[in-house]
Amino acid sequence: TSNVNYSVGCTGGTVYIYDCDGTELAKFKDIPSVYSSVFSPDGNLFVARSTRAYFGVYSLNPLNLKHKVRFSNVDGSQDDGYTFSKDNAYFYNIERQQSSTNHAISVYDTSTFHRVAMFLEHDNQTEPCYIESNKDGQLFVLGFLRGKNGVISNGFVSKFDHNGLKDLCD
Repeated sequence: TSNVNYSVGCTGGTVYIYDCDGTELAKFKDIPSVYSSVFSPDGNLFVARSTRAYFGVYSLNPLNLKHKVRFSNVDGSQDDGYTFSKDNAYFYNIERQQSSTNHAISVYDTSTFHRVAMFLEHDNQTEPCYIESNKDGQLFVLGFLRGKNGVISNGFVSKFDHNGLKDLCD
């Protein structure tokens, strides 16, 4: 993952930080099984996410771990989407909560990285997989719906805000 000033590389057990010239600035081994990351819109933070239900929040100035968050007791299979709000106030994380087929969308306040809201945690039919924003900051969730027998019935795209999914189209 890259922004104007930095690149982050994740190799499972190590997170590497490089400057824009490719010089290694730091490496961290704080979180197991981390393979992806995302920069905050203001470029001051990045989150490295583990497939084992952790994410680490790192400061870029100074280069250090600010928060290590265990977001679920479901270990493994945590490879769904996550992103920051355009205004940098919130971090959104799709999390498997009760089983590998039960997803929730958690909202974290970026000043503390405490969870301030959770959506879909008891819904066994709606499975969000990706969360992204457009250039205006509108969040969209992509996923699929399960029928009553647990079989996937349809994919969906939906807008998302602090009231949950809206305008769901399948």
